[in-house]
Amino acid sequence: MFWEFRSADTDAKMTTLIEAYQVAVVTREEDNLLRAAGFSRSMPEGWQIGRDDPQERWKRVGIEVETA
Repeated sequence: MFWEFRSADTDAKMTTLIEAYQVAVVTREEDNLLRAAGFSRSMPEGWQIGRDDPQERWKRVGIEVETA
Protein backbone atom coordinates (compact mmCIF):
# COMPACT_ATOMS: atom_id res chain seq x y z
CA MET A 1 0.00 0.00 0.00
CA PHE A 2 2.44 2.65 1.17
CA TRP A 3 5.24 1.65 -1.18
CA GLU A 4 3.38 2.75 -4.28
CA PHE A 5 3.20 6.26 -2.79
CA ARG A 6 6.70 6.58 -1.34
CA SER A 7 7.83 8.53 -4.39
CA ALA A 8 4.50 10.28 -4.95
CA ASP A 9 4.97 13.06 -7.41
CA THR A 10 1.69 14.87 -7.01
CA ASP A 11 -0.14 16.65 -4.22
CA ALA A 12 -3.24 14.57 -4.97
CA LYS A 13 -1.42 11.27 -4.32
CA MET A 14 0.01 12.55 -1.05
CA THR A 15 -3.39 13.85 0.04
CA THR A 16 -4.94 10.44 -0.69
CA LEU A 17 -2.24 8.72 1.36
CA ILE A 18 -2.66 11.05 4.34
CA GLU A 19 -6.46 10.70 4.32
CA ALA A 20 -6.28 6.88 4.17
CA TYR A 21 -3.50 6.45 6.76
CA GLN A 22 -4.67 4.96 10.08
CA VAL A 23 -2.85 3.60 13.10
CA ALA A 24 -4.12 1.17 15.72
CA VAL A 25 -2.65 -0.59 18.71
CA VAL A 26 -3.33 -4.31 18.52
CA THR A 27 -2.83 -6.99 21.12
CA ARG A 28 -0.40 -9.85 20.62
CA GLU A 29 -3.37 -12.14 19.97
CA GLU A 30 -4.75 -9.77 17.33
CA ASP A 31 -1.31 -9.52 15.73
CA ASN A 32 -1.22 -13.33 15.55
CA LEU A 33 -4.58 -13.25 13.72
CA LEU A 34 -3.24 -10.69 11.22
CA ARG A 35 -0.08 -12.74 10.67
CA ALA A 36 -2.00 -15.99 10.18
CA ALA A 37 -4.20 -14.30 7.55
CA GLY A 38 -1.18 -12.77 5.79
CA PHE A 39 -2.18 -9.22 6.70
CA SER A 40 0.61 -8.16 9.04
CA ARG A 41 2.27 -6.09 6.30
CA SER A 42 -0.19 -6.10 3.45
CA MET A 43 -3.80 -5.45 2.63
CA PRO A 44 -6.21 -7.97 1.10
CA GLU A 45 -5.69 -8.74 -2.58
CA GLY A 46 -7.35 -6.18 -4.81
CA TRP A 47 -7.56 -3.56 -2.05
CA GLN A 48 -6.90 -0.03 -3.31
CA ILE A 49 -5.93 3.04 -1.33
CA GLY A 50 -8.46 5.83 -1.59
CA ARG A 51 -11.18 3.43 -2.72
CA ASP A 52 -11.46 0.68 -0.12
CA ASP A 53 -11.87 0.66 3.65
CA PRO A 54 -8.52 1.24 5.43
CA GLN A 55 -9.70 -1.08 8.22
CA GLU A 56 -10.45 -3.98 5.86
CA ARG A 57 -7.66 -6.30 7.04
CA TRP A 58 -8.60 -5.76 10.68
CA LYS A 59 -12.26 -6.46 9.94
CA ARG A 60 -11.46 -9.66 8.04
CA VAL A 61 -9.83 -11.18 11.13
CA GLY A 62 -12.46 -9.88 13.56
CA ILE A 63 -10.60 -6.92 15.06
CA GLU A 64 -12.91 -4.05 16.01
CA VAL A 65 -11.26 -0.64 15.99
CA GLU A 66 -12.69 2.25 17.95
CA THR A 67 -12.46 5.57 16.17
CA ALA A 68 -12.25 8.95 17.81
